[in-house]
Amino acid sequence: MTKKAAKKAASKKATTKKPTRIFSHNGYVGIEGGDEYVNDPDSPSNMGCVVLAKNVEITQEAYDILKAIPKSRDAIGEVMCWDSVEGPCFGWLGGKLCMVSEGAEGDRDYTPSLLRDRIKKITVPKEFKQAVGS
Repeated sequence: MTKKAAKKAASKKATTKKPTRIFSHNGYVGIEGGDEYVNDPDSPSNMGCVVLAKNVEITQEAYDILKAIPKSRDAIGEVMCWDSVEGPCFGWLGGKLCMVSEGAEGDRDYTPSLLRDRIKKITVPKEFKQAVGS
């Protein structure tokens, strides 16, 4: 590794990136996008967001709810979780802040078990609690 590459790698490690957080309250799942995306969620040509699973933190309750979401026969779902050459990915329809709708379906490759090692304790944002009722 060159000195320039080593310096760049060290600088990248020193910068803490905000992860995508998936949480739940009263049976509703919320998603708060982080700092890193596989796609450009701000592009008008994108209908949603895609992140590498390694950049995700999810609560146990949200994970349990996502596991219960059925697969569909479509290549795209309200929520998506699949393995890729870059590693496991998680995606959702909607913007950087999103609530998973009741009756949501995953895509045909939906494999939420790829998120099981990303389970963390997360403080649910008070705005989300207010939105879904305490």
